[in-house]
Amino acid sequence: MADKDPSNTSPDQPVPDKLARATLPEAAIVEPRRIIPVAAAAVLPPALSATPDALALLRALRRRWFLAGALGCLAAALAVAAALVVVVGMVKA
Repeated sequence: MADKDPSNTSPDQPVPDKLARATLPEAAIVEPRRIIPVAAAAVLPPALSATPDALALLRALRRRWFLAGALGCLAAALAVAAALVVVVGMVKA
């Protein structure tokens, strides 16, 4: 029992109680804090709370049919141009 008494240790060995403490002074220890305050979850509007289904996607297409058609035609033209470059390159080689 006398071996576990901190007063009986040699000066070279640190006291076990001192090992557990931080090496920084207590004034230098900074507690973490929240930067963004946590608030209650906001209720989403009805348009954002439901997942889209086929009918909702068709309604959205009804509103944006011109943009969808124009982008589809542009993508088709780019695909034809790329295919033409590949085919002409294969024929010449």
